[in-house]
Amino acid sequence: MQLNKCCDVTFFNACGKNTPTDLNFMSSVQAATMVVFILSTQGNGGIPSLSEKFFSLLFGANKHILKGKECAVLDFGSSAYHILCGGAAFISNMLAKSGAIERVPQGQCDAVKGKAQAFQKWTSTFMGKMASKVSASPHMVKLFEEMQDSNNVLLKSAMLF
Repeated sequence: MQLNKCCDVTFFNACGKNTPTDLNFMSSVQAATMVVFILSTQGNGGIPSLSEKFFSLLFGANKHILKGKECAVLDFGSSAYHILCGGAAFISNMLAKSGAIERVPQGQCDAVKGKAQAFQKWTSTFMGKMASKVSASPHMVKLFEEMQDSNNVLLKSAMLF
């Protein structure tokens, strides 16, 4: 992944088996400078059922590790259901209650109405925020500039049709 070239990225699956690795999740969150939650809501906008234990731990006894931490939330859902991306709203609300700082507005990618465009817009906004930080690596700035150039080419191509 391109992001690995410009910053230290650790991925973990909050829907994994609920074993002692929960402690590893919490130490990863605590050590992070930015935590990005990417989820796919289920049914009427709920968080994935297999991640409930993780979020219960994170927003319960461990919520102090989020205080002042930069975060972002991206949700994939479907407007075919009553509540679109309710998981993102839940996570954003809990982040605010925990004292976290949500750097970009939560992203909502609708499977029915153009998730690719919503994903591209959110990613561009997120990368722009990351690249504009004083501590941004030159690789991050270059990656964002390449994204912008690529987006401009796609936009110009779409105008031709």
